[in-house]
Amino acid sequence: MAFNSASIVLIGLIAGAIPLVFCQLNQRAVLYDDYNGQGEYMVVPEQYVDDLSVTAFDNRVRSVCVTGIWLLYQDALYNSEGPRGMEYVFGRDNYCTNVRTIPNAVSSLRFAGAPKDFSEDTFTLYKYDYFQGEEEYTLTALPNLNLVNDHASIIISGRNNWTVFDQPNYSGNRICLAVPEQDIDRPAPAFISDLTSFDIPHGSIKSVRKGCIANPSSVVNLSSFARAGGDKNAFVQSKTCLEMHSNNETCHNDCKIRIGCVNKICL
Repeated sequence: MAFNSASIVLIGLIAGAIPLVFCQLNQRAVLYDDYNGQGEYMVVPEQYVDDLSVTAFDNRVRSVCVTGIWLLYQDALYNSEGPRGMEYVFGRDNYCTNVRTIPNAVSSLRFAGAPKDFSEDTFTLYKYDYFQGEEEYTLTALPNLNLVNDHASIIISGRNNWTVFDQPNYSGNRICLAVPEQDIDRPAPAFISDLTSFDIPHGSIKSVRKGCIANPSSVVNLSSFARAGGDKNAFVQSKTCLEMHSNNETCHNDCKIRIGCVNKICL
């Protein structure tokens, strides 16, 4: 498995002009074995890593810098055996953060969306909630799902709405998933970590098409919020659930490890 250090493209000085920096759109993650971007690191450009043990970086990741939409998992194969600890991070241009929920416990990772451009219109279904397990992906439409009766979460990238149907071939009841309006230079994904939070039963989607098809049964307005993501290129300082419990601090209600908590509030 090859890794390289491709990064932001810089255009140098020409006759004293101010150097131009173009925003990188390729999916890219840099993993560090210490907090705040310190220690040894591994660059993951535009690819899935289903088992970090083959890279000698298994259970070592404490901080990351990402461009695009990245999903970190406690188990190999993206928690394919069932829901476990996970963390999702979005960044437009080398966003850096400490791993809050599964530090020293990341065993696989992958990106969501298109490899060369995280702002491209894509729709990805996942078998389990919080984007775990098997996935199904499209740029335009899925008339018959492979994950029919077996999906629980969705990530949408780009600026287009999508319509989901409860029957194959774009028939039956339909729901428009409306992404937030976005500035052209500030694309952001929309996350549905659990379909039931929008009154969509697990496994109920039979077909998918880009666009808000006429006369949907209902419209769901999605948030572009990512648990840890944005524009800034600075490490997020926060306590993990494990650190809070070891200090006899209490998270709000039941803080699940896959979500984490900051200042006693579950995320």
